[in-house]
Amino acid sequence: MQKWSIFSIAVILQIFLLIYFREAIFFWDTVQFAGMHGTYFFENGLSLFLPQEMDSGHPPLFGNLLALSWMIFGKSLVVSHFMMAPFLILNLLLALRIGEYFSPNRPWLFMVLMSICPYYLGHSILVSPDIILVSGFLLCLYAIAEENKLLAYVGAILLCLISIRGCMLSIAFLLFIIIRNRKNLKAKVDIMLPFVIGLGLFAVYQLAHYLHVDWIGFHSDSPWQESFSLNNVKGLAINTILFVWRLLDYGLVVLLILFSVAIFNGHRANRKLFALLTLIIIIFYVVTVPFNGLMNHRYFLPIILLFLLLFSELEWLNKNWLTIGVVALLFCGNFLIYPKHIAQGWDSTLAHASFYSLETDMHNYILKQNLDHSTIGAAFPLKKDRKYLSLEEGGIIYQDYDMQKHKYILYATVMNSFSDEELENLFTYWTKKKQFRKLGSEIILFEKK
Repeated sequence: MQKWSIFSIAVILQIFLLIYFREAIFFWDTVQFAGMHGTYFFENGLSLFLPQEMDSGHPPLFGNLLALSWMIFGKSLVVSHFMMAPFLILNLLLALRIGEYFSPNRPWLFMVLMSICPYYLGHSILVSPDIILVSGFLLCLYAIAEENKLLAYVGAILLCLISIRGCMLSIAFLLFIIIRNRKNLKAKVDIMLPFVIGLGLFAVYQLAHYLHVDWIGFHSDSPWQESFSLNNVKGLAINTILFVWRLLDYGLVVLLILFSVAIFNGHRANRKLFALLTLIIIIFYVVTVPFNGLMNHRYFLPIILLFLLLFSELEWLNKNWLTIGVVALLFCGNFLIYPKHIAQGWDSTLAHASFYSLETDMHNYILKQNLDHSTIGAAFPLKKDRKYLSLEEGGIIYQDYDMQKHKYILYATVMNSFSDEELENLFTYWTKKKQFRKLGSEIILFEKK
């Protein structure tokens, strides 16, 4: 009874967040995956392919789902956010079921840790394909634990059609099954087959994509080409440090310390989960660290969830005061905001929640002042056409900022593009024409002196 009461509370809180942020503009990478992809398919019909300027090599399942929801219910931010509701509730239910399997004494704890973890909570208010990736990941994890072939098919196909990282996770699950059952693989064919079929569908799509546009993953003129450039030795070392940082950010380092203390004092971590976690860490290290720009926090969300599942098994968390302390600590990670000169993963923490009202206030101010938006420079994520940010046709379009050319520069705390020198220049030599601040976040319209 207790677990269902806590589940109900979690669902109510999730729906409350969904309603509260129902008109939040698309943010960070969702500008591309929701705003741009959804709009293209809505205007041109559902399709397997995208124009090169917005195609980053992923299967376009998410953009098609969003466009389809607009065709049925109308094109709006509200419809976009509510399209995520089934997946958000499914994730909570799956986390509860997985918790029941691995931690029967406190089956709700993994669900609670997942729902308040900055990496997940920050994404739960976005129109993001990573929420669907989590659904596929949890489906596969639960299916393997319970040897449920039907759920394995759904989870594996969902992973392989949502993104390239989903494909990587399917490979990890398949390798995990093979390694764990290498002496008797024939007995596990039924649970392996869904991942083989999922990966086969991914391969078929990539082949069709190659025949259509003559490239896979990225191309020389891709807007993301620089992110896929190979690192030198120094870059590998820096990225290795970043990789570790991404896995320990927003308070998770404290949980790792507590977990290590528990291991030192005799706790035996679930060997199967630990092996799967290790395998996924290795795969993600190999496919991210060698490249220049693949260190976004959201890439590592499945790793974080697996660690939280392992953590939820600790016996001494049966003490209520300790559980409350851990939950409070992890939740507080959502409000960690680094100094301006340190870039952070804004879509992987609830700290970006205040940005939307600030952006609305600034947008209304610029309209009221009748400022020429061609004179206003801005950085990602506000430099896109308004129809990709808020689905407004004919709205303000900010230019990609040029401090020599533009009279005004629009700066927000959630922008990582400004260099240290540019920030120093702005805050020292430019005038703050208008500023809005809230909960440690700010948006400023600078005017050249």
